[in-house]
Amino acid sequence: MQSGKRRMAVLSAVAAAAAVIFFVAVVRAHHVAATPVGGAGPGSGPNVQTASVRVGTIARYIRGVGRIVTQPGGTVDASFTQAGRIARIGVRIGDRVAAGQEIARLDLQPLALQAVQAQSSLAAADASTAGSPSPVFVQERAARERLAVARQLLARAERLARSGGKELSSQQASILQDEARVRGDLAALQRERTLLRGGVAARKDVEAAQQQLALDEAALAADRAKAGDPVLQARQAYAQALADATAASIAAKSAVASREQASAGAALARATLANGILRAPISGIVTAVTKSPGEWTNPGDPIATVVNPKASELVVAVSADEAERVVPGDIVKAGNAVGRVVNVVRPLNPMTQMSQVAAVFSAGAPAQIGSVLPVDIRTGVRTGVPIVPISAVVQDPSTQAYTVFVRGANGRFVPVTVRLGWSEGKWEEVHAAQVRAGTVVATYGSYELLAAGQ
Repeated sequence: MQSGKRRMAVLSAVAAAAAVIFFVAVVRAHHVAATPVGGAGPGSGPNVQTASVRVGTIARYIRGVGRIVTQPGGTVDASFTQAGRIARIGVRIGDRVAAGQEIARLDLQPLALQAVQAQSSLAAADASTAGSPSPVFVQERAARERLAVARQLLARAERLARSGGKELSSQQASILQDEARVRGDLAALQRERTLLRGGVAARKDVEAAQQQLALDEAALAADRAKAGDPVLQARQAYAQALADATAASIAAKSAVASREQASAGAALARATLANGILRAPISGIVTAVTKSPGEWTNPGDPIATVVNPKASELVVAVSADEAERVVPGDIVKAGNAVGRVVNVVRPLNPMTQMSQVAAVFSAGAPAQIGSVLPVDIRTGVRTGVPIVPISAVVQDPSTQAYTVFVRGANGRFVPVTVRLGWSEGKWEEVHAAQVRAGTVVATYGSYELLAAGQ
């Protein structure tokens, strides 16, 4: 009975040993990178796994947490620019709207009445300035022409007054002719009187000379009365013409100003009527409706909120040191979505002492607005560098140096101090003269080697 039990124990031990030998043989036969290897011989050290040093590419990442937010202008509160009572709300939360689509409208009846009244005022103003040419402008032009003539006559009168008689007006010439005739009449009267005293002439000839003198003196007095002061008369005529031209110009300008004012009023009334209809400022999704039909609204009161999901970005808070490594264009990964950095706000937030990185995704935001996601920001790539599994690097607690155990030709592992570079996932960049492509290093079990002093 005991012999049978011993036989069964031996068989079990043999089977277990055979299984281990078979497993080792299979692993070695397939040249797997992670291979259990002993020290210098059986029982000489801990069992470890190994891997070969590779020359490859490694990227450096900053890991953080980002929030999906809308870009400036991506969220808009639609509001009326004027006060009024809301007649209709045409959207609900969750509706998709296109830019320019009607969202709501005010009671348009009073606005339409104002527009009709303003248009009537414009038509009345047009009546005074319409036509080709307009009556008001004809009057202004005629008054200006009369002013020009009066200015010329005044200049001529003043020139004649300064000429000292070298130049005569028609009235002055008539007076001179009258004076010459009166002088001739006086001489003729004197001659007739002399002849009458000598008995040569008759009395009737003296009377005829007296009558002619009286007629010519009356004509001279009439011409002098009509002539007056020519410069004064010219100045009075010019002053009247200037007053007439000024009044005509004021009337024309007033008509034009009235027409412009009426036109502006009509345009404002039309714009006010058009502004009574609220349209979506951007394309997007309605996320809030804050008013109802029948309510009164003031200018700027939000009626509905529209969010454009495509105008979103991922915002990540990073430390100042990390921000110095990030530049626009760096690749950003958030789950399966890939985007790029578009902005780095380097000044620290005084409250959080953090900087901010903004990224966008060409295929749209990877999640809804307000979502929080883990983020990886790739800040650089190195190629052709030696890399090892991250489990191959251990830190000596006594020297704080980083060490990799390199397997020598005798199968034993030798500690080699390395300088670390970048790390990505399960790989670490290392630099040392003894660590080259193809070098076999210990991975799992490295700490046991370090503890054993190997």
